[in-house]
Amino acid sequence: MKEIKIEVAEICIMLRSESSEFISSVRRDYSLFLSDRPPSLTLDITLTDEPYVNNSSWAGLSVTGDELRLSDDHLESKINKDLTCGSALISRSGMLMGLGTLLRNMFTFRLILHEDAVVLHAAGILKDDEVYIFMGHSGAGKSTVSALSDDCTILSDDMVIIKRSNGKYQAYTAPHWLDMHIGKRENRGYDIGGIFTLKQDNTTYIKELSLSQALADILTVPHIPNKLQPVEKLFDIFSRILVEYGLYEMHFTKDNSFWRHIDGLKQHVS
Repeated sequence: MKEIKIEVAEICIMLRSESSEFISSVRRDYSLFLSDRPPSLTLDITLTDEPYVNNSSWAGLSVTGDELRLSDDHLESKINKDLTCGSALISRSGMLMGLGTLLRNMFTFRLILHEDAVVLHAAGILKDDEVYIFMGHSGAGKSTVSALSDDCTILSDDMVIIKRSNGKYQAYTAPHWLDMHIGKRENRGYDIGGIFTLKQDNTTYIKELSLSQALADILTVPHIPNKLQPVEKLFDIFSRILVEYGLYEMHFTKDNSFWRHIDGLKQHVS
């Protein structure tokens, strides 16, 4: 049995497989995220030549007793509820997609259940070694602000991990899981430069929200709590993030002038 370890947001998952093809593929596609850290979760992976491993109409996550089941066309997996061990059957033809689905969910579950962390559907843009987080519902402009940030590193236009580390909340990158990544990035926590909700408009301006308004906004913006995460924990983490960084509503036109407003805001705050 061959082994390889992947690390995201200081969480390590070990993958074990008899397939050298699988290990080589993971080593190549997850090269930035290879780790020597002790694993929190170990997954035994079996590849099959069957094009689809889930022939039913059901796909998604289910919880039965002490077991989680995650399934899609190319993946059938079972993980213990403590998220310490599990196994997965993945089709060779859909290996990267099936593995991506498995890891994205397993890292997310570990983070939101066992860490002081949240996972947001948001764009994370790295500028001057700080990550700016842009949230919003589908169509709000996350991909638009990413595309307009030519001189920046795009950690993701879809998913941002915020986790408390070294005494403060930081933003972390993740592997490419059907989102956009542009520029050079490192597998580490980055300081947060600001958190914004997006509003496409005819003019560009930024206004700070009160804590009550910010909580109402951030709890309605899509995030990934899933049915396993207690609402009280989610509310507590969001409250502490907002006290630390605040939340700003950014109205913007489809040009990069919003960065001048953000720079002006930072100068005013400092």
